[in-house]
Amino acid sequence: MSDKGASPTVLIVDDTPTNLGVVVEFLEENGFRVVVAQDGKEALQRATFIKPDLILLDVMMPGMDGFEVCRQLKSNIATRDISVIFMTALADTASKLEGFKVGGVDYLTKPLEIEEMLARVSTHIALRTTQIKLGEQNQRLQREASVRQVAESTLQQARDELKSVYKRLEIAKVQLLQATKMTSQSVLARGAARRIAHPIASLREHLRDLEACIARQVAPVAAFEVAGDDSEATLSAPAKSFDRGSLPQLEQGALQLIEQAISDLAQMEEIQEVLGELSSSQPAWKLGTVAHLLDNTVAMLVDEVADTVKIVTTYAEIPAIECKPVELMQVFMNLLLNAAQAIPKSGEIHIVTGGEEQEIWIDIRDNGIGIAPENQKRIFDPFYSGRPDGKGVGLGLPLALAAVRKHHGRIEVSSTPGAGSTFRVWLPIRQPIAAQAD
Repeated sequence: MSDKGASPTVLIVDDTPTNLGVVVEFLEENGFRVVVAQDGKEALQRATFIKPDLILLDVMMPGMDGFEVCRQLKSNIATRDISVIFMTALADTASKLEGFKVGGVDYLTKPLEIEEMLARVSTHIALRTTQIKLGEQNQRLQREASVRQVAESTLQQARDELKSVYKRLEIAKVQLLQATKMTSQSVLARGAARRIAHPIASLREHLRDLEACIARQVAPVAAFEVAGDDSEATLSAPAKSFDRGSLPQLEQGALQLIEQAISDLAQMEEIQEVLGELSSSQPAWKLGTVAHLLDNTVAMLVDEVADTVKIVTTYAEIPAIECKPVELMQVFMNLLLNAAQAIPKSGEIHIVTGGEEQEIWIDIRDNGIGIAPENQKRIFDPFYSGRPDGKGVGLGLPLALAAVRKHHGRIEVSSTPGAGSTFRVWLPIRQPIAAQAD
C-alpha cells in the first residue's frame, strides 16, 4: 500500500506497449501514479519492490500468462494482498471463473472503456484502502485487547493479593485485639494478685493475734482451775496478777479480730470471683454497683500509675445496673490507662458518676495533653494511636467502645489540646431482654 497521503499506485502489466499509452495518461490525469511492466517476470519483480495498490493484469501474454502471474503474486506474502483486475479479450465464463479462482477481484474487457476502467480502479482501490484500515484497526483492537487482558490479569492478581493482605490484616487484627484484651486482663489479674496478697497477710496476722489473745485468756484461767481459789500461793506471777474482770475486754478483742478475718476472707472471695470471670469466655449478666466496680478497678490499677497520677473519685447515689462486671472493669481500666498515658509527667484523673432517667454515666477526666480536633473522630479506629512515642497499638479504646456498645451504651469524648480530655460512658440501668441471651 502506498504511503499515507501519496497518490495510489497502479501497476499495468501488458505485452503490447502501444495499448498502454492512453490508459497511462488517463490514470495519471486522474491522480494515480502508474508503473508499467511488459511481461510476467517483470511484473512479479516490480510488484514485490514497489507494492502497488492495484494491478491491471493482461491475461494473454507470452511465456507466463496473467493467470500464472496472479497465482505467484498470491503465493508471495509480500504481494498476496494486492488487488488484481484482469484485462482480457476473453469473454467466456470459464476464463472469468479461472481469473477469480487464482485471486483476481474483477475483469476489464478489451478494448478498454476508459471511464469504466477508471470507475473500477477507483472502486477497488477504495475497497482496498478500507480493508487495510479495517485490518489496522483490527490489529490495534487486538493490541488493545491484549493490553487490556494483561491489565485485567494484573488487576486480578492485585485484587487477589489485596484479598490475601486483607485476610492477613484481619487475622492480625483479631490477634492484636485478643492480645490487647489479654493485656487488659493481665493488668486486672496483676492488680487482683496484689490486692489478694494484702488480705492474706492481714488474715495471717489477725489469726496470730487471735491465737495470742486466746492464749493469754486461757493460761490464767486454766491455772485458776487447776490450783483453785485456796492455792494462790502456788500460782505463777502472771496468774496472780490476772484480773478476771478483764475477760469481757479480751473477748471483745478476739471478736474484732475474727470480724476482721471474715472481712479479709470476703475480699479474697470477691477477688476470686473477678479472677474467675476473667478466665471465663462468657461472663454472666449481673446487677453491679458502678462505684464498687470503679473502686476495684482503681485498686487493681493504682500501682501501675502511682508514680505519675493521682486518682480522685466523686460518686453520686445511682442504682445498680445490669452488666457484665468484669467487662465493665476492663472498659474502666482501658479508659484509665489511656488517661494516665495522656499525662506526660504528673497529674490527676477525676472519676465522677451520675444518672439521668434510665441511664447512668461515668466521667473519666484527665489534665493531660488532650486530643487535636481532627483526631477526635479517629481515636476509636483500630490501630490508631495519637501518641508519637509509640505507646500501645491503639486498641484499648476500640475494645472499650465495643464492650460499651455490647451493654447498649455509648461513649462521648470532649477534649482541649493542652488541657486534657473527658470520656463519658453512658450505660442503661436495665438491659434489653435480648441482651440477656448473649
